[in-house]
Amino acid sequence: MKHYFFPRIVNRAIILIIAVIFFVFHHKSTAQLSQGGQPAMHNLARFINNGLVVDLPAPDLTEIQKQDQQADEAGMPERMGVNIPVDITVDNSGTLINNGGFSRTWCANIRCSGAMGLGLYFSEFHLPEGSVMFVYSADKSQVLGAFTSRNNQPDGLFAIEVVKGSIVIEYIF
Repeated sequence: MKHYFFPRIVNRAIILIIAVIFFVFHHKSTAQLSQGGQPAMHNLARFINNGLVVDLPAPDLTEIQKQDQQADEAGMPERMGVNIPVDITVDNSGTLINNGGFSRTWCANIRCSGAMGLGLYFSEFHLPEGSVMFVYSADKSQVLGAFTSRNNQPDGLFAIEVVKGSIVIEYIF
């Protein structure tokens, strides 16, 4: 006769330990807190010819496939994506739109030929109090945000999950 009492206690203990860790250290965790809402820009088509599109250079797929083959042979996990360093700011990309004197909206449509999706990793992320940012797919089937000053981190780092196809950033300040 087998007794499964010990494994159940161990599983419950592990769950309890994990729950305690999350309870005690919840203030240290930093998730993509979203404040909800909808982007303000309903018709971006008229802005596309005014500098809204940022085309990223496609990575060298031959080199990537070679690296992936070597990693596979070494037993490494599959690659999920390729980092493409960029310097996209309100000052050097996209389009700035005045919203009747009280606020402005900056928009940029970021594309990369051949990419199935794009994610964002900010190295100097800081949203002032009262500003909001949305990130969404070009067809708005996937909308992330609103991100606000509550998402600011002391180190300035912030990442946004992968969005299918090209992405639109909408920043209202």
